[in-house]
Amino acid sequence: MRKIFTLLLFVFSLSFINQAYAQRFLDKLKDKTEDKIIDEIFKEEEKKETPTSPQPESQQATNTRGEGLSAAAIDVPASIDAASGSYKSGNYSASRNSIREAIQGIELEIGKKVLESLPQSVKDLSKRDSDDKVTSSGINFAGLMIERTYAKGDQELYIAIGNNSAWLSSINLYLGSGGYATTEEQPNYKKVTFQGYQAVIEFDESAGYKLSVPFGQSSIFVLNGINFSNEQEMMDAASKFSIESIKKQLGEQ
Repeated sequence: MRKIFTLLLFVFSLSFINQAYAQRFLDKLKDKTEDKIIDEIFKEEEKKETPTSPQPESQQATNTRGEGLSAAAIDVPASIDAASGSYKSGNYSASRNSIREAIQGIELEIGKKVLESLPQSVKDLSKRDSDDKVTSSGINFAGLMIERTYAKGDQELYIAIGNNSAWLSSINLYLGSGGYATTEEQPNYKKVTFQGYQAVIEFDESAGYKLSVPFGQSSIFVLNGINFSNEQEMMDAASKFSIESIKKQLGEQ
């Protein structure tokens, strides 16, 4: 009986030892697995934190110098001579182009003379020299445009004098229709008389005041005032310009 008990005790002890060993083995395996997972996590974090090498920038050059293009001067007598020579030789297309170039040169000179006749300042506003501009298409005065800007602080006065422009068509259409009467205390636009000419004055909250005065056969005088207090202040500024003088410079009837 004692032998049997001893045998059973030995088997039980062996089973316990095996279970303990198995448990230690599982614990070690678990620890190694956890260590491996942790190592993998840290490796991924290191990859994220490692700065990437900057991509090489484009080597394309950037322009930092240059005065731009100079204004092309038109030799009017030479253009007229070229037109005459082309006409005599039967090259009418070249003759027409030379005549157009001559007209452009003449119109540019007329525009310069008009700018010289305008006031250098209007009240406290001084002319902005860089904005003086004359443009000509060379087609029978159909595209002559003369521009100037006077400014001080947030106040600005822009003048445009043109021949046969889109402005002229719309203003003449309004004046020819007789306009319309309204009981509004502050209409957006209305007819006025300026230096003996029928004209239209408009007001827009974002664009300010605009006075448009058709004169002669195909010319128009436009004055745009920004940040003027009221209509009277705008008209006082407009009075500094002489329509008759501009008309004479343009050779209008």
